[in-house]
Amino acid sequence: MFEERLAQFSRDRLDGRPVPDDVRVMLVAQWEARTDFSALLGMTFLER
Repeated sequence: MFEERLAQFSRDRLDGRPVPDDVRVMLVAQWEARTDFSALLGMTFLER
């Protein structure tokens, strides 16, 4: 579902390297507006 966005993230931010599984999980959760986990961990995602 988010494969194209993950591929774009890989190209833009990781110089084409694969997105690590833990980062993939956090990105997909953010894109699905499931931000409860980030509040629990005290994390803030920065947008471009």
